[in-house]
Amino acid sequence: MHVVSHKPHAWFFLQDGDSYYLDVNCNMSAVGFDLFIKLDQNERREHHALGEVYIEYLGARVAYWWTEYSSRNCTSVEAAVHEAINAYLKNGALDV
Repeated sequence: MHVVSHKPHAWFFLQDGDSYYLDVNCNMSAVGFDLFIKLDQNERREHHALGEVYIEYLGARVAYWWTEYSSRNCTSVEAAVHEAINAYLKNGALDV
């Protein structure tokens, strides 16, 4: 798994083989948390067509309407996501 791109303080977009994940920084009142979703077939198709513009949109949508996506939270990949993000940050990612 590796980080493809990120928007500081908002999301990380990751790839693991043919699977894509979005780690979104969400907020509920004063509490912040991450939501990890695996892109479904339609979302992957949109990403293929629109690129990072779609990821920007999806990240904002998940952050704002996180309850619609909470059932898709992929806690099974949480450790791999954190490991990939840490490796990305160690390799000089700026403005995180």
